[in-house]
Amino acid sequence: MILENGDVLYYLGEKRVLTVIREQRTRAKIKSVMDRILMWIPYEADYKYKREQLEKWYRKEALAVISEKALEYAKPFPFILKVFGSKTKGADGEAAAAKGI
Repeated sequence: MILENGDVLYYLGEKRVLTVIREQRTRAKIKSVMDRILMWIPYEADYKYKREQLEKWYRKEALAVISEKALEYAKPFPFILKVFGSKTKGADGEAAAAKGI
């Protein structure tokens, strides 16, 4: 895989077609839209840069999905849940600071 237009990637268990948009920019931007993964990158970006940026994006997306699921599954339990990379939240999803905990 060379991470160019038309490559098939998987996101949340579904096939997505990669669309690479090269433009004058200093940082990459990646977004999942319908059946595509859109990747805006600088003109000079090589394979290594694209792979690193895509990996960062997958990790960020995974953290968001896992954090959301952890809070959802914790709702029936009365204890405080600490989700990696986030503020402490109660089982109902409210920030502990707001509750005075």
